[in-house]
Amino acid sequence: MTTELPRLLRQRLRAQADLFAALTAHPVLVGAGREHALSELLRQFLPRRFEILQGAVAIADEDQRPMRTTHQLDLIIVDTMDFPTLLRAGNTAVVLSQSVRAIVEVKSNLKRSTEFISALVQIAQARQRLGSTVPVLTALFSFGAPTRSETLRGIKTRDALLHDEVIGLENRESLLEVLDNSNLPNIVAADQGAVACKGTRRGVPAFYSFVGGTSEVQPIMVLIDKLVEHLATASTPSDVRGAMTVMRAHLETEASSVPDLKNLELPRHQSLTMTR
Repeated sequence: MTTELPRLLRQRLRAQADLFAALTAHPVLVGAGREHALSELLRQFLPRRFEILQGAVAIADEDQRPMRTTHQLDLIIVDTMDFPTLLRAGNTAVVLSQSVRAIVEVKSNLKRSTEFISALVQIAQARQRLGSTVPVLTALFSFGAPTRSETLRGIKTRDALLHDEVIGLENRESLLEVLDNSNLPNIVAADQGAVACKGTRRGVPAFYSFVGGTSEVQPIMVLIDKLVEHLATASTPSDVRGAMTVMRAHLETEASSVPDLKNLELPRHQSLTMTR
């Protein structure tokens, strides 16, 4: 297997993502075009039991009474074979939390620290609202920067995290609750190069390892590989899991850590500080 397929898939993604940007600078249209491009690429690797929708997840209060949700999610990967949707119009839906298998937030750029922090809190809030019904993979994907994993590893976030005007949260305590290790995204990937994958090991609650995007290993392929791996173990029949394992082998995505770039350990109940 050559590296031609990942390169062509990335070129296809970029071409589709930039169609609206070539004709308009309207951020909503450009953003919608990029979300559509990413969903179309991801969709071709998923069994039909999983659909990629946009919209919201139905939530309930402590007494399990339905509440009105105000949070829109970019891409929600849902098991619609075994679970119904509460409301649906095309690919826009309100879905049950039990049906959610993955969430991907899509951004045009994460060049500035404030953009990254706001996106980080957004995906963490989404994961927090889901609770612990089933394992859910969460990902943050940028069509732009950062270009290098070293840049992502070195983002200084502590001071900016506590500025309410940036995050929109009322106090430090609620911020730290949202940014608990369990709510942080499993993958942060930027099309221009930076990739971080969350993992665990004995004695360390959670950490991020950083992968180097190269011509052979595209960030989008790392995202696809991790998503397929997750779905192959998330309540899927054994024959489906086997088929998805074979597909991963055909994609041949072997992401290796950046040399001399240490993992970022995430101590629980502390603000996230991305410093060396």
